[in-house]
Amino acid sequence: MEHVTEALSAKRKHSDVEDEMPDRLHDSQEYNPEKQVRTSEGSIPRSSAPAQQSWREKLNQALLRSMPLAERARPKTLDDFIGQKELVGPGGLLRALVLQDTVPSIILWGPCGVGKTTLARIIAQSTKAIFKEMGATTHGVADVKKAFEDAKNMFNMTRQRTIIFLDEM
Repeated sequence: MEHVTEALSAKRKHSDVEDEMPDRLHDSQEYNPEKQVRTSEGSIPRSSAPAQQSWREKLNQALLRSMPLAERARPKTLDDFIGQKELVGPGGLLRALVLQDTVPSIILWGPCGVGKTTLARIIAQSTKAIFKEMGATTHGVADVKKAFEDAKNMFNMTRQRTIIFLDEM
């Protein structure tokens, strides 16, 4: 969380510096924040100034650093996914269904750590369907029934499909 705090303070510092008038200018030029960058020696043209990270970039980097390593290393696309080549590799059945956005109901079964959750998240990011992730250890039967009812209502109103991923069954 300290990374996020650093990024937010960098945002405040960056916006304060950007809005302030510099103490002195080179060659008696007027300071223009759109064309110049303030430095310890005065102001220099923005085009020759070293690229500065925006506060959003710093915040994104801080958030990324605060994520667990396993989450940062998790594959994000089918091309990054290792294993199950006959299903998710080029010409694979599941890959074709994902690319056509016609993923049917499926059960991903296997031991811990083989990529079931990762594959479900990749499918969710690759389709236009609404993705609802639920854990069987934290959600009861009533929660799952409500998710199915909500998905049915959403489909009837908008024709948008919902993928319900029930993990840790």
